[in-house]
Amino acid sequence: MEKSKTQQKTETKRNHHHNQHRNSLSHQKTIRPLQPQDEDKLDLPSCIMNSLYLGDCFQATNKKSIDHLKITHIVNYECVKNMENVKLKDNRQVKYLRIPIEDVHTEDIYQYFQEAHNFIEEAMFECGIVLVHCAAGVSRSSTIVISHVMKKMGLSFMFAFNMVKRRRRMIMPNEGFFNQLLEWERKLNGGKSISQFKDGYMDLLEIEQQMYSSY
Repeated sequence: MEKSKTQQKTETKRNHHHNQHRNSLSHQKTIRPLQPQDEDKLDLPSCIMNSLYLGDCFQATNKKSIDHLKITHIVNYECVKNMENVKLKDNRQVKYLRIPIEDVHTEDIYQYFQEAHNFIEEAMFECGIVLVHCAAGVSRSSTIVISHVMKKMGLSFMFAFNMVKRRRRMIMPNEGFFNQLLEWERKLNGGKSISQFKDGYMDLLEIEQQMYSSY
């Protein structure tokens, strides 16, 4: 059976966006190769808003960077080592919130949105500095940061995503996390979704490509 013109158009658009996404991911790798950093080298994560940073696991275990930013609280997913037993300036003790999930679309990250938000808010109330990180600082950690920004600032998912992406352009929640952020938006807005996504996740990939082309 031949495909209708509408089906062909939709399939062509989907393939186009997937190719754009692959190209942008390749571009991400050329921007910042993820590899262990010298602990004596200052390797700073991205500043998202006052007292909130987003980064990767190497930045999260770089003593010089942690000291430089005076990080007091860390939200993490996976890391071989942490800063709990590392002597920091001012005898600071870093507090951790660990979120045990993998970067796959079937994982339930939604269940941690409120807990992470509370942890970040409590840290800021104590005049602390928070770093949220995962392995690469692209999907899991960005999802948590976006969910926090949405609740703290009363923003839609679309606005929060754009805000965070302007500060760390490599971010890209996976498709499952994308859908859970939309569900979070509905919860925060009394069951209504403010963000308009005609083609769902494909629209997010298009936004990503547009933002890359603007640099």
